[in-house]
Amino acid sequence: MQQDMLAQWTTLTGSAGKGKELVKETNDLAIAAQNSTEMVNDLNQKFYAVTNSSSKTRDLSKAVLTLQDAFGQSDDAVKNFAYAVVANDW
Repeated sequence: MQQDMLAQWTTLTGSAGKGKELVKETNDLAIAAQNSTEMVNDLNQKFYAVTNSSSKTRDLSKAVLTLQDAFGQSDDAVKNFAYAVVANDW
């Protein structure tokens, strides 16, 4: 999983260094939010694809994961929400 994530992030960012940074951020956020790395990675990639910014991606993902915790929503519900936000507002 970690190697796949690194390859994906390196492709998205165009930089191995930025790719490693975003893998670390994804792992750290997954641990902090007590979510699967796969779910957080999917969320981060959706946001990064439209923002092209690691700081905006981190902020958006943190906000969505905080809402998930507050409202007790499933990972699938959060993925659907993120998809709707990306598809409709950007």
